[in-house]
Amino acid sequence: MRQRLTRSNLAWGAGIIVLFLLLAGVASGTSSGELIDKGKVGQRHWYVGASAEAGRRSVCLEVSVYMHKTTGGATSGQCSAPAARRGIVIGIARPRRGRPAMTAIGGAFAPAVNRVEEVRLDGTRHQIRLRSAKSHSTLSRYRYIGFAVRGPWCVDHLLTYNRDGHLLWDASFGELASIPSELFYEPERVCPSN
Repeated sequence: MRQRLTRSNLAWGAGIIVLFLLLAGVASGTSSGELIDKGKVGQRHWYVGASAEAGRRSVCLEVSVYMHKTTGGATSGQCSAPAARRGIVIGIARPRRGRPAMTAIGGAFAPAVNRVEEVRLDGTRHQIRLRSAKSHSTLSRYRYIGFAVRGPWCVDHLLTYNRDGHLLWDASFGELASIPSELFYEPERVCPSN
């Protein structure tokens, strides 16, 4: 059976190649890439990956969202050394009919961070699971988050704490959206009201 080469097949192949390059650490002058987490929300796939920046003690974090076998993917990334009082958080919201259909979030935090918590617009708090990298010494110095939600990420603040429970970073949604991200929405406008 012969398969026809179509635009959607090319887009799907390009997404796989980008993921391979991230994991191989070829992109952006990095080395030793690692997949932090990946998943699917509806028809949209997402992944969070990290690479060690060549010759430096910093990490390159990348968040990507794409549709299965179609065009319309997006990737956002940042290279930095997460400080104890400020992490790297990247978000991508993929719109549908004027509001986010899915939001993918990735983050990298200093070793001092022991707990990450989100405070939603309705005031509820939820702990976000921290992950560790397994393969590379520079990557294993940091802690990571990676997840996606259907619709908008209805967060008011993101909080990080050290082992003793002391607050290290209190980032508002506005601060998170100003970091190289694609969170171009106002949570108060698109999130369900209480």
